[in-house]
Amino acid sequence: MLRKWKETFALFVKQGLDNLDYSYEVVLENYDQKSLFGNGSAFMFSQIAIVEPAKGCPAPSETDHYSQTCYVTANIKEPTQGHAPQFEGGQPAWVFKTEGVKASRITLASPDNVELDKPAILQAISAELPDWVYIFLAQDEERPPVVLSDGEAELFLEPERR
Repeated sequence: MLRKWKETFALFVKQGLDNLDYSYEVVLENYDQKSLFGNGSAFMFSQIAIVEPAKGCPAPSETDHYSQTCYVTANIKEPTQGHAPQFEGGQPAWVFKTEGVKASRITLASPDNVELDKPAILQAISAELPDWVYIFLAQDEERPPVVLSDGEAELFLEPERR
């Protein structure tokens, strides 16, 4: 399962960026720690730099450190057998853990002075992912918590207060 997933995840990210007409460079694609070193937990890592100098996102070759670039990373840990969420029926399913240092996650980072529409970028990537993939965006100062799936944003509802 991880092999197929790792071979396609970077493709989904690139398609999402293409749909927004963003330029990008693949920095590291489908790095497989277990295949390379033969031990440890299996996880795949990809990093794709968004190259949009007019928006403050230079090419990696034009900076001293990756923290000065805009990039999308995917760190996908090997799934385990579990169950789908109840709203999906609760049937047996593969589960990508989100705990610990090597948690499965997608990160969209940029320098502090860059204004990227991060939710729109992640939503475009979500539109390219399989329909069983959900991306959770935690609440911040500008937006409530949201789950992205199939390119759609699903907001949480607060119970009515009495």
